[in-house]
Amino acid sequence: MNTAPVLGGSRNVLAIQGYRLLSFDLANQRVGWSLKASFMGSVTVADGVLYVFNSGKVEARAESDGALLWTWGPPEGLPQGTTLVTDNLLFVSTASNTYAVDLTTGMHVWTYPAGGYLAMGKDGILFIARSNGSVAAIAVK
Repeated sequence: MNTAPVLGGSRNVLAIQGYRLLSFDLANQRVGWSLKASFMGSVTVADGVLYVFNSGKVEARAESDGALLWTWGPPEGLPQGTTLVTDNLLFVSTASNTYAVDLTTGMHVWTYPAGGYLAMGKDGILFIARSNGSVAAIAVK
């Protein structure tokens, strides 16, 4: 496993291993469910929905059973790094852009021309750490 597992909201741990998306049932100490595809990167989870990269797209899936809710692909480039979720948006980065995707519709609503590692400050500031060493800070609140 090349990524950190994530604690879910249903006494479970979510992880990607060997292109599989796994939910480990902590109460019963067994695999709750597993899906095999081209999953890569890390899992982000919020409010019963998990967000993962699969075949160059972002997928929203039900935490309970892995059922597909929606799929979104960036207009250019491949999603990379980790995603960041707020109350209503999912932030996804490529090598050259960062996108905000609406959690309800699965459609992208905003683009910023810088890609990199994402973090959110307490005051609604989105930080994008770029590969050239610079950091972009954008007020998204």
